[in-house]
Amino acid sequence: MLEKRVKRQVIARQHTFFIPTTLGLEKICAAQVRSLGLIPSGTGEGGVVFEGRLTDMYRACLHLSLANRVLMRIDEFKASNFPGLEKGLDQIPWELYLPASCPVHVRVTAHKSRLYHSRAIEERVQKSITDRLRDFGEKPPHSEQGLGQEIFVRAVSDRFTLSLDACGELMHKRGFKETSGEAPIRETLAAAILHLAGYNGRLPLMDPMCGSGTFSSEAALIAANIPPGWRRDFAFFSWPAFREQQWHYLRTQASEQFKKITQPLIFASDIDEKACMILLENLKNQNLDHIVSVSNEDVLSLEPPPGFAKPGLIVVNPPYGLRLGTETQARELFTALCQHLAEHFQGWKLAILAPRPDWMPLAPFSRPPRQKVLHHGGLKIPLLIGKIESAG
Repeated sequence: MLEKRVKRQVIARQHTFFIPTTLGLEKICAAQVRSLGLIPSGTGEGGVVFEGRLTDMYRACLHLSLANRVLMRIDEFKASNFPGLEKGLDQIPWELYLPASCPVHVRVTAHKSRLYHSRAIEERVQKSITDRLRDFGEKPPHSEQGLGQEIFVRAVSDRFTLSLDACGELMHKRGFKETSGEAPIRETLAAAILHLAGYNGRLPLMDPMCGSGTFSSEAALIAANIPPGWRRDFAFFSWPAFREQQWHYLRTQASEQFKKITQPLIFASDIDEKACMILLENLKNQNLDHIVSVSNEDVLSLEPPPGFAKPGLIVVNPPYGLRLGTETQARELFTALCQHLAEHFQGWKLAILAPRPDWMPLAPFSRPPRQKVLHHGGLKIPLLIGKIESAG
């Protein structure tokens, strides 16, 4: 019986999971994995590996803020020709992993393998799945919740690894923003910057030049201790092995740790009135507007929020390149911003992206800041973190 096989071969077993993350954030992501009580078995370029059961995967999807995806490896075999590939694929019990009615998309990458034609590999994987599931046409209970299923096939030196994507949409999609501003920073990168800056949700945070409000919304989740995956659906909801009770149990555990916020801790502002209106509407829809105060104002008129005894964190992704117009305009704004912060925010911590390395001396730090090169929009951009101490 299929149900018994699913329980025995999928639910009861340990699996290998791979968490792709933005290049350079692997160690931070591994630390997040450990914070969930999971033990990474490997950290390499582009991701983190851990071993666990399906409930561990649920926990990772719900709580990890830096992960791009969570992939479950389902098989690995060697094939140097198409008959060998087809033989390996025929051994995979797809019915244990996929609902019969689920649309499937196959992604193929091949390096140093004799089989390198990605389209031909994709066609054989699709055929294998179709043929195998033909006898399993009954629709599983949760398949209507599914987002479609992606299968990742990676061939390296004739060794094929096949993985299921547990997420569906990339994990930076928090199920939060309905409309984005121009050139927003991804939520996963914003979460990494907040982590690197030591933000814990207890002190005030200012997000000038907020645009679509990615920093503010991520900070609000941290302040209220709401998991980043709280408001979204995942592809594994449609898996035959999905157990809704276990998922709801993890969500109940998480909800018991939510923090009650009684006054704004995060202050978002932007000169673009429309961007502020969109952000405020999104925050209201998610009941986070009591945590984030949104104002339409020029960054060069910014003042510290009243009512806080201790300075907090300012986080800035200044506009540059096409977002502003010309490089000269971008440099002038960056210079004016740094001078304004030095005059009005001494003692505050600042995390700022410097679009060009030669702009770094303009930042308002008297001591050398911590630096981390981040990969953002195909660019390598230095992140500077330090305390604002002088206008020099």
